[in-house]
Amino acid sequence: MARREPSMSRKLACVVGMRHTLMLPSIDAEMREFEELGIRKHERELQAANADEIDTLLTMLKLRDDWQGREMAWWLQWLLLKAETREPRRSLFKF
Repeated sequence: MARREPSMSRKLACVVGMRHTLMLPSIDAEMREFEELGIRKHERELQAANADEIDTLLTMLKLRDDWQGREMAWWLQWLLLKAETREPRRSLFKF
């Protein structure tokens, strides 16, 4: 059986869950680093997704009538804004 790629909503839920975990006072440095790597990986995957899929996911999250849907919509909007406002990386070498 072929391995299925996790859905965008599942990736977003992972990001939100990992961020909640990072807020716990008992997290050690090694666990913090592991969680941050996972967050960055999932955020890059979400930023690289098709714009139509992102819009559909955002609409679905906004239509949910619970706090988890609102929180996930907020994080997705923040992530998209972060991606739009990021400056392109400049090369260290000028040719």
